[in-house]
Amino acid sequence: MSLMIALGIAWLAADIADTVQAELKKFEGEWRIEKIVTADGEQTPDAMPEQLLTFVGKTWSFGNILAGEITSLDPRAMPSLIDMIGRPKNNADNKQEPILIEGIYRLDGDQLLLHVHVGSDRNRPTNFDKPTAANTALLTLKRVKSN
Repeated sequence: MSLMIALGIAWLAADIADTVQAELKKFEGEWRIEKIVTADGEQTPDAMPEQLLTFVGKTWSFGNILAGEITSLDPRAMPSLIDMIGRPKNNADNKQEPILIEGIYRLDGDQLLLHVHVGSDRNRPTNFDKPTAANTALLTLKRVKSN
């Protein structure tokens, strides 16, 4: 009986790993910010310098500002969950503590909706409504088409 349970757990773990890998593939590429909404209001691209969010495997970078890694991804949750860590790109000596980012996402073809909370106080958003909490942002991104 315990062998059957162990095999079932191994199969489930492999299935989840395959699901996460497939989801990571969907993130790959460059994403342009269309809109950022915070508790303080909304910013559109004309009010922001051009910065692209780029995903390659589990790594990500945001223009020349931040770079990091996806530490957890759960596309089976409702809404889908994402956790990341990042560091300022100008932090060459890595002395600054990593920035913790936890959020939810909705990936629909070439549109990515990210609702994230930045900070160690564990305040993951639960929906895609306008943020009301500090250090929280709702980002609408569009995939940059390669030529």
